[in-house]
Amino acid sequence: MTTRKIKKTIVRCLLACTCVLLLGSVAALTTQAKTTKHKVKKAPQYFSITNTYDAGNETFITNVYEMNFKTKKMKLVGSVPYTSQYPLATYVKRENKIYYSACAKDGRGDELFVKDLKTGVSKQLTHKFFAINYIIDMGKQLFIGAVTRGDDDIIHPFFYSKKTKKLKDIQVTKDFFVSCANRNPLTNELYVAGYLNADDRWSFEHQTKDADMLGIKHFIYKFTGKKFKKLYTQGNCYYKSMTVSDKGLLFKWRRTYSAKKAHMSELSLNKKKNLCNDFSFPQSELNNMPHDGLIYADKKNIYYIRYSEKSDRDQFCQYDRKKKKVKVLYTAPKLSAINNAQIY
Repeated sequence: MTTRKIKKTIVRCLLACTCVLLLGSVAALTTQAKTTKHKVKKAPQYFSITNTYDAGNETFITNVYEMNFKTKKMKLVGSVPYTSQYPLATYVKRENKIYYSACAKDGRGDELFVKDLKTGVSKQLTHKFFAINYIIDMGKQLFIGAVTRGDDDIIHPFFYSKKTKKLKDIQVTKDFFVSCANRNPLTNELYVAGYLNADDRWSFEHQTKDADMLGIKHFIYKFTGKKFKKLYTQGNCYYKSMTVSDKGLLFKWRRTYSAKKAHMSELSLNKKKNLCNDFSFPQSELNNMPHDGLIYADKKNIYYIRYSEKSDRDQFCQYDRKKKKVKVLYTAPKLSAINNAQIY
């Protein structure tokens, strides 16, 4: 069982798969979304961690855990069936609900669902998507990174209003593919990174002799409440993960799509000028970090998901920046995977 997100090439294959039923074309909404007014927190409260496992008899289950940020104590809050192409879930404590991806009732793709943990009742919320790659709670709304039904293989940014039950599509730029997304738990600010699909398509069509894709230009944006504002541009790369840090943003990248060596950089967000510099992080940890494995970073620690070759399991880890030591906070059971984690 893989811990990696649906990658570009996988999405491309899934869209061409003959077992998929006819996908209807759905027009995207283009109205604006407003960010939730959010009081700045002194510290995050908890991590939401998603673990999937084989329950036998061709049945798979997604368990959702809450890990207290201060004590690091962990507890199971709920479970949902694993029926989507890639199982994503996030626990919203103040609502006592789990938002997750699952196969639509009509079987034509993956949609956004919610499970009320008090009543145990699950409900399908959307009827537009083919595949979902991101579900991030932002208070009154959810950020959704998804491929729409009848669309090409582009992951678009959407906002789902919990009040109106409607989706809003706010384009970053035309042909923009969301490759990474994360939220600042203290300020509720949303950041996305990605590239132009045309550039990626060119790289795919001009692969090297080793069947690798050359790096392309990537962009980082901040959602201002009405639109996406460009913060940074980097050429000849592929971003693999991104999270907020005490200075701005940390992101993992490779010079080509499948390059063996990964790199870490920190983008310092400054009112006058945003500066990007190399960031020191253990190479072995970086290479074993899956796509979207970076979860959060503060002045003391970096939290992330890694694959342990020694135990052959996924682990949720804490890296002490001063002592330069790794501490394992959670190890997934055998024959299971940590599919995603978020901080609130």
